[in-house]
Amino acid sequence: ERHGASSQASNFLCLVTEEDKCSTSDLSFFTLMQVQPYSLFQTTTKEHTKEVAFPGLVCRHCVLNSNGRKFFTTSAGHLGELLVTIANHMTVCKDCPDDVKLQINKFSSTHRAQIQFHLFSGSHKRLMNRVWNQLSTKKTPKTPSNDQRKTNEYAKVDPSKPLVTAREEKL
Repeated sequence: ERHGASSQASNFLCLVTEEDKCSTSDLSFFTLMQVQPYSLFQTTTKEHTKEVAFPGLVCRHCVLNSNGRKFFTTSAGHLGELLVTIANHMTVCKDCPDDVKLQINKFSSTHRAQIQFHLFSGSHKRLMNRVWNQLSTKKTPKTPSNDQRKTNEYAKVDPSKPLVTAREEKL
């Protein structure tokens, strides 16, 4: 048996739209813009492949590196909690552009107050449910190569990259 990443195409690149911006904190929204869906699949025969992990997210900036970060989530609630961990990764990711790191640091200072408001109103929970449903029902897009990122075409994700869950990450 061989483990690999999803190689099926999808028609979406980003998990959130501009309309979602008012449903959560700036940090959560911006973080969701910095990741793309990812699923791990196991090849059992030449014709058969099965999903072997919970839906996940992969950092768009280091996805092509052998140690690119992947984050797996078990529910919509867990996804909401995982976003801070993913944002923390972005601040130390050597492939993440400095302007993205600066935005994350800026948004981190207002995250707590903003998220409390959106949790109270229920908008954050509704957004996390919608994103979770996207992750758990749609097939994951292939990972873009540097040249293909501009054309929105996808290449195969490197299956040798380590998998990290929120509990394993220490930042």
